[in-house]
Parts: sequence; structure tokens; C-alpha cells
Amino acid sequence: AVVSTQSTGEEERRFEEEKRRAEEEWRLEEEKRIAERKAEEQRRLKEEKEKAEEEMRLEEEKRIEERKAEVQRRLEMEKEKAEEEWKLEEQKRIEEKKAEIKRRLEEEKRRVEEVRIEEERFEEEERRIELERRAEEKRLMEEQKRRAEEEKEMEDILEV
Repeated sequence: AVVSTQSTGEEERRFEEEKRRAEEEWRLEEEKRIAERKAEEQRRLKEEKEKAEEEMRLEEEKRIEERKAEVQRRLEMEKEKAEEEWKLEEQKRIEEKKAEIKRRLEEEKRRVEEVRIEEERFEEEERRIELERRAEEKRLMEEQKRRAEEEKEMEDILEV
């Protein structure tokens, strides 16, 4: 009977040792699984972080490109506006020059017309003077002729 208690104590001790070893293995397996889950979770978090950072970088690049496009569009609009304003100013200057030339031409035409009218008056005055001179010459000639006739008549009378 001593042997059976001894063997029972031995069995219990082996059982306890097996149990302790199994619990230790289970604990180690559990720690390993926890460490693997933790590593997997960290890897997943790292991937998500990298993905989120990449998405943010892409979004930022997209915003930068959109801003660049907007700035380019505004610059193009401002350039077109400036060109249009320049064209309008240039057209205005051309119109002003045309108006100035037209005004000068009209002024020159007016002066030419004044000179023409003055020349016509001068020529008319010369014709009038010439006509008066001729009329005076004719009158003088007629007067001379009449005197000559009178003198002849006087001589004829004196001769008789």
C-alpha cells in the first residue's frame, strides 16, 4: 500500500508538472498570439497611416495643381484684359489722331476758302478799277474828241 500512495503522489506531481508545463506552453502560445496580433495591428496601423499620408499628399498635390490652374487661368484672363485695354487705348489714340488730322484738314480747307474768297474780292476789285480806268479813258477820249470838234467848229467859224 505504501507503493500505491507513493505512485499516486508521483502521478500527482507529474500531473501537476504536466499541467504547469501545459499552462506555460499555453501562456507562451497566448503571448505569442498576442504579440503576433499586436505586430499585425501595428503593421495594419502603419499601413493605414501610410495610406492616409499618401492620400493627404495626393490631396495636397491636387489642391496645389488646382491652385496653379486657377492662378494660370486668372493670369490668362488678366493678360487678355490687359491686351483688350491696350487695344482699346490704341484704338482711342488712333481715333484721336484721326480726329486731330480731320480738324486740321477742316481748318486748312477753311483757310484755303478764305484765301480763295479774298483772291476773288481782290480780282473783282482789280476788274472794277480796270473798268473805272477804261471808263475814265473813254470819257477823257470823248471829252478830247468833243473839244477837238468844238475847236474845229470854232476854227471853221473863224475862217468864215
